[in-house]
Amino acid sequence: MNIRKLIAGVVCLAAASGFLTGCGSASSTADNEEKVTVWAWDETFNIKAVNEAKKVYENEETEIEVVTMSQDDIVQKLNTALASGNTEGLPNIVLIEDYRIQGYLTSYPDAFADLSAIVKEDHFAPYKFAVNKVGEKIYGVPFDSGVTANFYRTDLMAEAGYTEEDMENLRWDEYIQVARDVKEKT
Repeated sequence: MNIRKLIAGVVCLAAASGFLTGCGSASSTADNEEKVTVWAWDETFNIKAVNEAKKVYENEETEIEVVTMSQDDIVQKLNTALASGNTEGLPNIVLIEDYRIQGYLTSYPDAFADLSAIVKEDHFAPYKFAVNKVGEKIYGVPFDSGVTANFYRTDLMAEAGYTEEDMENLRWDEYIQVARDVKEKT
Protein backbone atom coordinates (compact mmCIF):
# COMPACT_ATOMS: atom_id res chain seq x y z
CA MET A 1 0.00 0.00 0.00
CA ASN A 2 1.24 3.50 -0.79
CA ILE A 3 2.33 5.07 2.52
CA ARG A 4 1.21 8.57 1.46
CA LYS A 5 -2.30 7.27 0.70
CA LEU A 6 -2.38 5.41 3.99
CA ILE A 7 -1.34 8.45 6.00
CA ALA A 8 -3.83 10.60 4.10
CA GLY A 9 -6.54 8.05 4.74
CA VAL A 10 -5.82 7.78 8.44
CA VAL A 11 -5.59 11.54 8.72
CA CYS A 12 -8.80 12.18 6.82
CA LEU A 13 -10.80 9.40 8.43
CA ALA A 14 -9.78 10.34 11.93
CA ALA A 15 -9.84 14.05 10.99
CA ALA A 16 -7.49 17.30 18.78
CA SER A 17 -7.54 19.30 17.57
CA GLY A 18 -4.95 18.86 14.89
CA PHE A 19 -2.76 16.33 13.25
CA LEU A 20 0.80 16.83 12.20
CA THR A 21 2.23 14.16 10.00
CA GLY A 22 5.55 13.12 8.72
CA CYS A 23 7.54 13.31 11.94
CA GLY A 24 8.94 9.85 11.47
CA SER A 25 9.09 7.58 8.49
CA ALA A 26 7.30 4.33 7.93
CA SER A 27 9.44 1.46 9.07
CA SER A 28 9.48 -2.07 7.81
CA THR A 29 8.56 -4.98 10.01
CA ALA A 30 10.07 -8.46 9.90
CA ASP A 31 7.42 -9.48 7.35
CA ASN A 32 8.30 -6.55 5.07
CA GLU A 33 5.08 -4.73 5.79
CA GLU A 34 5.11 -1.02 6.41
CA LYS A 35 4.50 0.14 9.96
CA VAL A 36 2.82 3.46 10.64
CA THR A 37 2.97 4.79 14.17
CA VAL A 38 0.39 7.23 15.55
CA TRP A 39 0.74 9.07 18.86
CA ALA A 40 -2.48 10.27 20.47
CA TRP A 41 -4.15 10.87 23.81
CA ASP A 42 -7.65 10.50 25.27
CA GLU A 43 -8.99 6.95 25.15
CA THR A 44 -12.59 8.12 24.83
CA PHE A 45 -12.12 10.37 21.79
CA ASN A 46 -8.78 10.63 19.96
CA ILE A 47 -7.63 7.05 20.49
CA LYS A 48 -11.08 5.77 19.65
CA ALA A 49 -11.07 7.68 16.34
CA VAL A 50 -7.57 6.53 15.42
CA ASN A 51 -8.49 2.93 16.19
CA GLU A 52 -11.52 3.24 13.90
CA ALA A 53 -9.20 4.49 11.15
CA LYS A 54 -6.87 1.59 11.88
CA LYS A 55 -9.71 -0.87 11.21
CA VAL A 56 -10.15 0.62 7.76
CA TYR A 57 -6.51 1.07 6.70
CA GLU A 58 -4.52 -1.68 8.36
CA ASN A 59 -3.97 -4.71 6.12
CA GLU A 60 -1.43 -7.42 5.38
CA GLU A 61 0.93 -4.84 3.86
CA THR A 62 0.57 -2.17 6.52
CA GLU A 63 0.62 -2.34 10.29
CA ILE A 64 -0.70 0.64 12.25
CA GLU A 65 0.54 1.05 15.79
CA VAL A 66 -1.50 3.39 17.96
CA VAL A 67 0.52 4.65 20.92
CA THR A 68 -1.46 6.13 23.78
CA MET A 69 0.25 8.67 25.99
CA SER A 70 -0.65 11.84 27.80
CA GLN A 71 -0.76 15.12 25.95
CA ASP A 72 2.10 16.39 28.12
CA ASP A 73 4.24 13.37 27.22
CA ILE A 74 3.58 13.88 23.52
CA VAL A 75 4.64 17.51 23.75
CA GLN A 76 7.76 16.69 25.78
CA LYS A 77 8.86 13.90 23.42
CA LEU A 78 8.26 16.03 20.32
CA ASN A 79 10.10 19.01 21.78
CA THR A 80 13.07 16.92 22.90
CA ALA A 81 13.44 15.02 19.63
CA LEU A 82 12.91 17.97 17.34
CA ALA A 83 15.20 20.27 19.32
CA SER A 84 17.96 17.67 19.33
CA GLY A 85 17.57 16.94 15.64
CA ASN A 86 17.24 13.23 16.41
CA THR A 87 13.89 12.27 14.95
CA GLU A 88 14.43 8.54 15.25
CA GLY A 89 11.52 7.07 17.14
CA LEU A 90 9.06 9.83 16.31
CA PRO A 91 5.66 8.77 14.94
CA ASN A 92 4.39 9.13 11.40
CA ILE A 93 1.24 10.82 12.68
CA VAL A 94 0.77 12.77 15.90
CA LEU A 95 -2.31 14.43 17.33
CA ILE A 96 -1.58 17.78 18.95
CA GLU A 97 -3.61 20.80 19.94
CA ASP A 98 -4.24 23.58 17.43
CA TYR A 99 -2.42 26.26 19.37
CA ARG A 100 0.82 24.23 19.29
CA ILE A 101 0.90 23.48 15.55
CA GLN A 102 2.34 26.75 14.24
CA GLY A 103 5.09 26.67 16.87
CA TYR A 104 6.26 23.29 15.62
CA LEU A 105 5.94 24.20 11.95
CA THR A 106 7.86 27.46 12.28
CA SER A 107 10.49 26.15 14.69
CA TYR A 108 11.14 22.92 12.78
CA PRO A 109 10.20 23.66 9.18
CA ASP A 110 11.90 20.59 7.71
CA ALA A 111 10.54 18.07 10.22
CA PHE A 112 7.08 17.59 8.78
CA ALA A 113 5.75 16.22 5.51
CA ASP A 114 4.03 18.48 2.99
CA LEU A 115 0.53 17.04 2.57
CA SER A 116 -0.60 19.55 -0.04
CA ALA A 117 -0.96 16.88 -2.74
CA ILE A 118 -3.25 14.67 -0.65
CA VAL A 119 -5.25 17.00 1.62
CA LYS A 120 -7.92 19.32 0.24
CA GLU A 121 -8.16 22.53 2.22
CA ASP A 122 -11.67 23.32 1.01
CA HIS A 123 -12.96 20.17 2.75
CA PHE A 124 -12.48 21.87 6.14
CA ALA A 125 -13.66 24.99 7.94
CA PRO A 126 -11.22 27.81 7.19
CA TYR A 127 -10.80 28.85 10.83
CA LYS A 128 -9.71 25.30 11.75
CA PHE A 129 -7.49 24.79 8.74
CA ALA A 130 -5.32 27.90 8.88
CA VAL A 131 -3.03 26.62 11.65
CA ASN A 132 -2.10 23.59 9.53
CA LYS A 133 -0.38 25.66 6.84
CA VAL A 134 2.80 27.60 6.30
CA GLY A 135 2.54 29.66 3.15
CA GLU A 136 0.78 27.43 0.65
CA LYS A 137 2.01 24.15 2.13
CA ILE A 138 -0.31 21.95 4.18
CA TYR A 139 1.18 19.99 7.08
CA GLY A 140 -1.82 18.91 9.11
CA VAL A 141 -5.49 18.13 9.08
CA PRO A 142 -8.15 19.36 11.50
CA PHE A 143 -9.40 16.62 13.75
CA ASP A 144 -12.43 18.31 15.28
CA SER A 145 -14.01 21.70 15.34
CA GLY A 146 -15.50 21.72 18.77
CA VAL A 147 -19.12 22.11 19.67
CA THR A 148 -20.98 25.23 20.69
CA ALA A 149 -24.30 25.56 22.40
CA ASN A 150 -26.67 28.34 23.23
CA PHE A 151 -28.31 28.05 26.63
CA TYR A 152 -31.09 30.37 27.68
CA ARG A 153 -33.75 30.52 30.36
CA THR A 154 -37.08 29.65 28.84
CA ASP A 155 -38.94 31.41 31.66
CA LEU A 156 -37.22 34.72 30.85
CA MET A 157 -37.72 34.20 27.13
CA ALA A 158 -41.46 33.60 27.72
CA GLU A 159 -41.65 36.68 29.95
CA ALA A 160 -40.17 38.70 27.07
CA GLY A 161 -42.70 37.18 24.66
CA TYR A 162 -40.53 34.56 22.92
CA THR A 163 -41.01 30.83 22.44
CA GLU A 164 -38.47 28.07 21.80
CA GLU A 165 -39.52 28.11 18.15
CA ASP A 166 -38.61 31.82 17.99
CA MET A 167 -35.02 30.86 18.81
CA GLU A 168 -34.61 28.52 15.82
CA ASN A 169 -32.69 29.49 12.67
CA LEU A 170 -31.97 33.05 13.78
CA ARG A 171 -29.67 35.40 11.89
CA TRP A 172 -27.24 37.34 14.08
CA ASP A 173 -29.22 40.58 13.82
CA GLU A 174 -32.37 38.74 14.98
CA TYR A 175 -30.47 37.10 17.84
CA ILE A 176 -29.17 40.48 18.99
CA GLN A 177 -32.69 41.91 18.89
CA VAL A 178 -34.02 39.04 21.02
CA ALA A 179 -31.25 39.71 23.55
CA ARG A 180 -32.13 43.41 23.68
CA ASP A 181 -35.80 42.64 24.12
CA VAL A 182 -35.16 40.13 26.92
CA LYS A 183 -32.89 42.57 28.72
CA GLU A 184 -35.43 45.40 28.40
CA LYS A 185 -38.49 43.38 29.36
CA THR A 186 -37.05 41.28 32.18
